[in-house]
Amino acid sequence: ALFIILAIASDNIFILFDAWKQSKAIEEYEGNLRRRISFAFKRANKSIAIASLSTAAALFSCLFSKIMPIRAFGVYSGIIVLVNYILIIALMPPLIIFTRSICPTDSVKDLAKSYRRIHAARNSLGEL
Repeated sequence: ALFIILAIASDNIFILFDAWKQSKAIEEYEGNLRRRISFAFKRANKSIAIASLSTAAALFSCLFSKIMPIRAFGVYSGIIVLVNYILIIALMPPLIIFTRSICPTDSVKDLAKSYRRIHAARNSLGEL
């Protein structure tokens, strides 16, 4: 179940982040994080919801099995897929905005530099 949920979660994050990157190309959203994340959320939510609900339904179909471990796996995995959907929808938009506030560019190198700068500042505060 762990590998299934890791694959689904990474796919959902990719879909949402790809929609975020697409929103950068729309001129009317330039400089407006709220409108960009709203566009990305609306664009990605439908496909994430359909994928998560269809996967959960397929896993819940294991309830019809007469073999108890398969039935338990289906229920557990189906619930985890639904919880994953809720967590992705609730946590990823604020995380994207938070990351954007730390590093205003989409460059991975700039993001790494920003994290190193924050880490260095935190370490220097700990030394005081």
